[in-house]
Amino acid sequence: LKIVASMLMVFAIMPSMPFLPFFCLGLFLGIIAFHLKNPEENTDASFEQALNHQADKLTDEKAAETTLPFNDEIITLELGYNLLVFNTPANGGDLAERISNIQKKLEKDLGFFIPKITIKDNMDIPGNNYRILLRGKELASHSLEVNRLLAMSGSDENNLIPLENATETREPVFNLQAWWIRNEDQDSAELKGYTTVDPISVLITHLSEILRQNAHLLLGREDTQKLLDVIKIKNPTLIAELLPDLVSVGLIQHVFQNLLKEGIPLTHAPLILETIGDFASFTKHPDDLSEQARRRLGMYFVGNYIHDHYLSAVILDPKLENELVTQVKRTQFEVGLFITPNVSQELLKHLSVFVNHMIELSLEPIVLTSSELRLPFKRFFEPSFPKLIVLSYQELPADIQIRNFGILKLNNDDLKEVNK
Repeated sequence: LKIVASMLMVFAIMPSMPFLPFFCLGLFLGIIAFHLKNPEENTDASFEQALNHQADKLTDEKAAETTLPFNDEIITLELGYNLLVFNTPANGGDLAERISNIQKKLEKDLGFFIPKITIKDNMDIPGNNYRILLRGKELASHSLEVNRLLAMSGSDENNLIPLENATETREPVFNLQAWWIRNEDQDSAELKGYTTVDPISVLITHLSEILRQNAHLLLGREDTQKLLDVIKIKNPTLIAELLPDLVSVGLIQHVFQNLLKEGIPLTHAPLILETIGDFASFTKHPDDLSEQARRRLGMYFVGNYIHDHYLSAVILDPKLENELVTQVKRTQFEVGLFITPNVSQELLKHLSVFVNHMIELSLEPIVLTSSELRLPFKRFFEPSFPKLIVLSYQELPADIQIRNFGILKLNNDDLKEVNK
């Protein structure tokens, strides 16, 4: 149309041609051509829109690829409806801040970076309840009274002075008898010898204890690598000696987990890594390496069990210990103690007497064995006595004084059955 309009305008100015008809027709077609869209421009615009649409599609696909199809939260604290006020700053709730503080303290005490603790509401649980989950698995739960205080007493439960307007419950960490009391009754309860705690402190203490007990389950590959990266800053030679030729990050993780499971923190991680470096050329078994690390670390953790300058412990009868050592079996992945059910029952019966007595005296239940028997003995009796501490003589500092709390032994008939 532009070309035709141009030709008509040329005809209009030619001397032999009528001016007005050609001029008007050319002008009319020119106006029409001006208002019509260019097909090429339409094509370009459509192409650009297609590109933008494809880019948006790729962006959405990329976001979908980075979003896991399952819940990847490590630690989750679920709150019932009535407890949400604890996590509402507008209402004075400082739960998130206090959890952040306890996370920093745990990192300092345990020696590694604690994964993020996610706080969520859960409308499916009772309003006063909370749950502590690890990778979606419930580890513990309890209930709180929002506008009350928890009163506890360290004295004999049979000699407690009754409290008025109190609701009986149990303290979640040590399972002590306790009562929910009104805020205005706090002074009265404390005068009667009770210790009072606000509900948020009860939750925080419970959460802290659960995380300590399960510290070995919190430490993943990425957490181990992050810790190694920090150690590398001041110990580059040590890390270069270990990785990647001598050991893997996974092996170091398993050694760390073995130690954490028995309450030994990673605050001396460089010393642990040095031990791994010294013995990894002889064995790649994480149990063997963690046992060697325990010997190096003994001077740092055994002191936690000293009371009145003595280490009170149950000693194994030499005959029994020698027989049990012969029943230690090792596989590529495990080390264990294999004894008959009758011998197991007899040992459980005698050991439970010592353990219960030591707990009653506010002592840690400790058994002393040889290094060959320590880990198999611990793992065999751990299901029955989760808090039982098993130490080897090789872990004890030279200046430790041992107080013999009792001797674990069997009669001759049971001893003969150990080897059956």
